[in-house]
Amino acid sequence: MRKKFWGLLGILIISLSFTNVYAREIVNAGDNIIQEGVYDSTRIVAGNIIDNKAYVDGLSLVFGNQITLEGSSTYGAYAGNNVIIEEQVEKDMFVAGNSITIANNAIIGRDVYIAGNSVIINADIARDLRFAGSSINLSGITVNGDAYIYAEEIILDANTIIVGKLTYSGDCIITGLDVASIGSVKVKEYEDINIEFNIYDSVWSFIASVISSFIVMVALFFV
Repeated sequence: MRKKFWGLLGILIISLSFTNVYAREIVNAGDNIIQEGVYDSTRIVAGNIIDNKAYVDGLSLVFGNQITLEGSSTYGAYAGNNVIIEEQVEKDMFVAGNSITIANNAIIGRDVYIAGNSVIINADIARDLRFAGSSINLSGITVNGDAYIYAEEIILDANTIIVGKLTYSGDCIITGLDVASIGSVKVKEYEDINIEFNIYDSVWSFIASVISSFIVMVALFFV
């Protein structure tokens, strides 16, 4: 799935050279990008190092190596190697990456979907959290809905609050479970997890499908 994503990203960047004026209004591609301003539409940014400070009244898609998000959007979908999120996302947020940090000044209005290696969340989540990956740190935050976590390691502390249900895999190493405030806990065995909602596939498929749709759109504009 990751190879498919990066392949689609490469095709996307190449296709930008052939877009007309309208397509360029919703796309920003390059090596080192600082994006600012207000956009009343979907906005796509692809590059190596990206600092997004824009207000996007729509779906904000950012793909790159080093990503810093400091703007705001209605929906957010981000994929990169190192991702730092200080964004204000009005509704749902999708993130995929190696190292992901959600800063304490970030605001997420609804659900959060994350696929990543090492994840630190320092901001409260308004509704549900779904995560698949290696390690996730939820110290000091509140998840106001349910948390579905399939990871090798989960870190909680006395200031962690999960209002709803925490579901995690039985082979997971979890610290702070005895001191965190959790509505209820459910442990899933490996066989059960395999037939559950796959977060990795869902996040990557979502991002890949958006890129694919955009490539089709670009082709239509060009014709």
